[in-house]
Amino acid sequence: MPRKLVLRSGRVRKVNADPGRWIEVLDRRRKKPFGGPSEYFHRRAISRLGLIGLRRALTDERFLEYVYATLAAWGLHRMGNTKAKLIDFDMFQRELARRRREILALGGKTIFDAATDESVVGDLAALATTLKVGVGNKRLVYSSKALHHLLPRLLPPIDNQYTLRFFYGRTQVSNPDRRFKAIYHGFIDIAKGNRPVLERWASKGTGFHTSITKEIDNAIVGYVLKHYPSSKRVRR
Repeated sequence: MPRKLVLRSGRVRKVNADPGRWIEVLDRRRKKPFGGPSEYFHRRAISRLGLIGLRRALTDERFLEYVYATLAAWGLHRMGNTKAKLIDFDMFQRELARRRREILALGGKTIFDAATDESVVGDLAALATTLKVGVGNKRLVYSSKALHHLLPRLLPPIDNQYTLRFFYGRTQVSNPDRRFKAIYHGFIDIAKGNRPVLERWASKGTGFHTSITKEIDNAIVGYVLKHYPSSKRVRR
């Protein structure tokens, strides 16, 4: 009989107690499992979004190319007969255009707004669990990583190797879309308890220090790298 899947709230408490400790773990190891195009295109996307704003970014080909390249560099598209595939770039553009109104409605929101307004969480969940930018059964991974670059103040990226392992102790879970709200409330707990610390790290402006939500992800990745050393081989 399979074990009941339970969110590991104790891990959230450990990261919540000292996120800087786990961010430092990632910083020390960053160039080995990460770096290169994973970091470069992420930073270019976030920088251009800040320069031109969300409304223009949704139709800006250069920005969308940066996001698309980031997703590929973060392991979401591999050549050959693999399950990791992005949709074609023109389809990617059309999908974001199709969801433009929903994305813009969340454009001014932050994770701290979501902490006090459950409707923001609901709207974000509805978007993140239905946006289609990749093929296969990892829609939440694809969509969250894309949306992170459109809504960097609201949503951390989610993936199997780090996020799901952190919250559930395994890299594959059934119906991950249904678990979005539980995961997101875990993000909120870390954000609420550590805003000044996360802001200080985000203000460094180097590497993956690009937003408060990315710092939450950085802390989670650092925690998993420390406790599951084999994870360092996974691309980000």
